[in-house]
This record gives sequence, C-alpha cells and structure tokens, in this order.
Amino acid sequence: DFPHYAYHGYYTQDWTNLDANMGNEADLRTLVDSAHQRGIRILFDVVMNHTGYATLADMQEYQFGALYLSGDEVKKT
Repeated sequence: DFPHYAYHGYYTQDWTNLDANMGNEADLRTLVDSAHQRGIRILFDVVMNHTGYATLADMQEYQFGALYLSGDEVKKT
C-alpha cells in the first residue's frame, strides 16, 4: 500500500516508498536497467504542488502542525 490521503493517490505521506500499484523496488530497477540497455534514460518527475493540504482534520489525524506558535517555536521564526 502507498500511504497517501487523497482518492487520486496524490498527497503522499512518505516520499521514500514506491506506489505498490506501480510495482516494487525490484520492478523499478528492472525497468531502469532494461531502459539503459536500450539507450533510454528514465526521468523521475516529482510534482511539488501536489504534496497535500494541511487542513485542521489532517493536522489532528496525522499529528502534525499547530494553529499558533508558542514559546520556543516563536523564537525560531
């Protein structure tokens, strides 16, 4: 399973894992090696504007973010 929180598969929660619907790491390595043998290069594209939305519900469910900074957090900004 590829951890994400949107119906279309965007808004990943772990950028270090592959989407199992696309195969596993060995499948990816085979694809890249096979392409290279044929003089083809593989380009990995990351669409950074599809990283997700930090909604209040997401912040509560996934335990990240805060509405207001306080104490030492204010000093960091």
